[in-house]
Amino acid sequence: MFYTLKIAVLLRGNNFMKKNAITKSSILIQKELEFKKCQKKKEKLLININTLKKTLADNQSTIDRMMKDRINTMSRMSDLGRLAKDIRQVVKNLFKKINRTQKAEINQFLEQTGLQNIENAVKDMFEYSQFGTAENFESGHLKDEEQFTDEFNRQRQQAMFEQFAVKVDDTERANIRKLFIKLANRFHPDKAENEPERLVFHHIMQSINMAYEANDLSELLVIQDRYQAYQTVDDSATYDIMPLVDVLDSNLLKIQHEIDLLDSQLKRLQKELKNVKQSDLGLLLKEDKKGHDTSGDLSQTSLYMSEMLTEMQKVLAQWLETGKKPMSFNEFMDGSHAIIQKGIALNMFSTPYDDDDDDDEMTDEEYMAFVKAIHSAHRKNNRRRR
Repeated sequence: MFYTLKIAVLLRGNNFMKKNAITKSSILIQKELEFKKCQKKKEKLLININTLKKTLADNQSTIDRMMKDRINTMSRMSDLGRLAKDIRQVVKNLFKKINRTQKAEINQFLEQTGLQNIENAVKDMFEYSQFGTAENFESGHLKDEEQFTDEFNRQRQQAMFEQFAVKVDDTERANIRKLFIKLANRFHPDKAENEPERLVFHHIMQSINMAYEANDLSELLVIQDRYQAYQTVDDSATYDIMPLVDVLDSNLLKIQHEIDLLDSQLKRLQKELKNVKQSDLGLLLKEDKKGHDTSGDLSQTSLYMSEMLTEMQKVLAQWLETGKKPMSFNEFMDGSHAIIQKGIALNMFSTPYDDDDDDDEMTDEEYMAFVKAIHSAHRKNNRRRR
């Protein structure tokens, strides 16, 4: 009887242990599944954050390129303004020596070559800028442009976009700093055990500092995960003595906390991108995507106009100097002059066969809004520089 009872007790104890083991395994499995789910969520957040960061960086590069192009265009337009003034002065002196019929010819010559349109274009270009006039642009901005360096341009671009950044709240900033300190304590070059490791730590610390300065939590987490093998002795010892369930619980809390922080960063970047799109600079991006970045066309047009005005000045100066109307003047008038033929080939002069319903071209209203957006951005940027 005793023998039988002992076996029964042992069997009940064995069944209890098996049942407990099954229960424990199911808890571990559940926690492992939950941890894997969190990992996927974290990976998705990191992908979305990186996509937004790239979009913002691409937007900044596009806007900076377009604004530099417009500054170059303004420089060329100011040159056209000077040439137009020189021509007006020659005409003024010439009018003192010629008769009424010849004056009418010159007025027709100026109208046919579009001198007034060029002068108006120059005036409009600078009217909406922070300079106001081409003269102010020449006396101020060009000197500054000569001093531009890569570092200066980088700081100028950074300052331009600071207005769109969303402020990091105190809690998020504290968490970023906490992670920064943890990584800095681990990867400071002074903590290296040998020279090769010191060089590795120096490179890692540079990345840590850059991410911290940019409030880039995602990059700090990527650095932490990338160099997970560099565990401290305390970290390793802690996990060695912890039960597996407790380790999983600890990792779950850690990754859930990281997900919350990454979600905050994602929302900040989404708001920042929205701020950019709704700003004056956003209009530049919109026009660039629509293919309305006219910098190439403006460059070709201003180059041709410069050549034409130079030739016009030469023809009128020759008339003023000799007192006789040059043959080249008549060639301008009948369209046979080489510079006019070049303009026709470049489609600079309108003809009766021109299609005025080209939907791909910007309207005057769109172009002026475009120019205003550029200059509004420049005004804000210059105020920050001062």
